[in-house]
Formats: sequence, C-alpha cells, structure tokens
Amino acid sequence: MNIDLLMWMIFSVVLVVLLWIMPNTKINAIRKLLTSLLQVLPITKVAQAYITFLERSTNRMNDS
Repeated sequence: MNIDLLMWMIFSVVLVVLLWIMPNTKINAIRKLLTSLLQVLPITKVAQAYITFLERSTNRMNDS
C-alpha cells in the first residue's frame, strides 16, 4: 500500500475521532475559523499552491 495513502487514512480517522469527542462549542469555533479563512483566501489560490508544492516535492524526490 502506498505510504502517502496510509498516512491520509490515519489522519482522517484521527480527525473524525477528535471531532467526535470534542464539545459542540469547540466544533462551532473551528467551523467559524475555517469559514473566515476560506472567505479571505480564495480556494483556487490554495489549490494552486498545494499543486505547486506537490510538484516540487515530487521533483525533489526524483532528483535524489
């Protein structure tokens, strides 16, 4: 199994467990924070930065 996929799966499970045991007031605070961040940062810019990061890290791995 791909190690990156395994890391994403573990992260997802941990995130779900944390949100499950977290009180509703904290979840609402996180939701408001994410909403305000997404209003400030256009999602296309975030996606483009992530794609560029992945391309650079892949190039570094191939060069090594």
